[in-house]
Amino acid sequence: MTFVSVPLFSEKPAHSTPADPQIRSANAPDARHGDALADAVMDAYYQQWGMEDDGDPVVSGWWTAALFEKASFGCLAWKSDELFGAAVGHARSMKKLELGRSWKPSAVWAQEAVDKLGAEATALLDEISTCNRRLAQRAQADGRRFAAELDFLWVSPKARGMGLSKRLLTQVHAVMRAHGAQEYALFTDNYCDFSFYQRKPWEKIGEMIWPSPKWAGSSRSFMFARRIA
Repeated sequence: MTFVSVPLFSEKPAHSTPADPQIRSANAPDARHGDALADAVMDAYYQQWGMEDDGDPVVSGWWTAALFEKASFGCLAWKSDELFGAAVGHARSMKKLELGRSWKPSAVWAQEAVDKLGAEATALLDEISTCNRRLAQRAQADGRRFAAELDFLWVSPKARGMGLSKRLLTQVHAVMRAHGAQEYALFTDNYCDFSFYQRKPWEKIGEMIWPSPKWAGSSRSFMFARRIA
C-alpha cells in the first residue's frame, strides 16, 4: 500500500541508507489518508498487541475505530510497501482526521461484531481506558491539562535501534507545535516498553494499578508528558 499525504513531509537523514524508512504524514481532514492511516495502525496493533484481543482481528478493528474517534494527525514510516513505524495523536485545536468510505462501514461492522463477542472480548482494553481516564482526571485536578496527546506510537521490531521513534516524534512535534501545543501527554502500561519514557525530557505525571481483580497487582498504567523543544 502506498501512502501519499497532503501536505507530505518526507524526512531523510543526512547519511541515509537504502534501509532507511521514509516518514509520511497526514493531517485532518483528509478522509483518503485517514483510511490509509487507520489500515496501517490496525495492522501494527494486531502484530504487536494481538494478545490484548485474544488474537481476534475484529477487536483490533474496534480498537482502531475508537482511536480514530479523536485522532487529528498521524505519520507512518514506510520502506517500499512495508510498514516500519506509526504515530497517531490529537490536538484540541485541530479537526478530527476523517475516515472515508472504506473505513466507516468497517468501524460499524467491528462494533457490531464486538457486541456479539460480549464484554470479555474488550475487557482488557476497557481496563486500560478506565485507568487512562482516571490518570487524566487526576492530572487535571492538579492543574495539568495538555493541549495535545500522543495516542499511538509503534516501531516494528525490524527497525528498533535505528532511531525511528525519534524521527516519528520529530514529525509529531512539528504538527503539535504548528497548532499551538507547547507540551503533550501520553499513556502507556507495563506491557509496553515504557522505559523509553523514563528518562529526560519525559516526566511521569501519574501511575495507577489496574483496579480489576483479574489484573490487580501486576498491571499498571502510566501517564507521561514532555515539552516540545
